[in-house]
Amino acid sequence: MYYALFHHKEIEQMGLKASLLNISSAKKLLGAIGQSCRTVVFANLITGLAQAFLIALASALTGSGDFFVVIFVTFVLSFIPIVGAAPAGLLLAVIQLAQGNYIAGIVMMVVALFAGVIDNIIRPYLMSDSEESGHPLMSLLGVLGGIYIFGLPGLFIGPLVISIGLKIIPIYLIDLNFHEEFNN
Repeated sequence: MYYALFHHKEIEQMGLKASLLNISSAKKLLGAIGQSCRTVVFANLITGLAQAFLIALASALTGSGDFFVVIFVTFVLSFIPIVGAAPAGLLLAVIQLAQGNYIAGIVMMVVALFAGVIDNIIRPYLMSDSEESGHPLMSLLGVLGGIYIFGLPGLFIGPLVISIGLKIIPIYLIDLNFHEEFNN
C-alpha cells in the first residue's frame, strides 16, 4: 500500500499496459485503488493521532505524564490491534490510583476507555470518505474482518479490500455491459 502511494505513476503505467479493460475503465480502476490506499492510510493516522492527543492531553492536565512521551507511546500503540491506545491511559490511571491520586486516576481511566472506543467511530467514518465508499459499518466490518483474517496487517488490508471492492465493482459492471452491448 505504501509502495503504491509513492510509486503510483509507474504502477499506473504498468496497470494500463496489462489491463483487460478499456483504457477509460482501467484509469478509473487505478484511480479507485489509489484513492482507497490514501483513504486507509489517512484514516489510520488521524485515528491514532486523535487517540494519542486525547490521552496525552488528559495526562498533562492530571499531571500523570509528560505530554510528548505519552502522545508518542499512545500513537505507536494505537496501531496494534486489540491492544490499541487505551492501555497507555489505563497504565497512567493505575499509577495515579496507586499513588492515591484518585481523581486523576479516575479521569485517566475514563479518558482511556473513551479513547479506546472512539477508534471504532472515527476510523470507519473517515474510511467512508464519500457516498460511493458505502456506509461506515462496511468500513468497520473491513477493519474487524481484516484483523481477524490477517492479524496486524489486516488493520490496513481489510478496509482497503472493502474500499477497493466497493469502488471497482461498478467499474467492472459498466465495462461488462459495454462489451455485451458491443458484441450484440
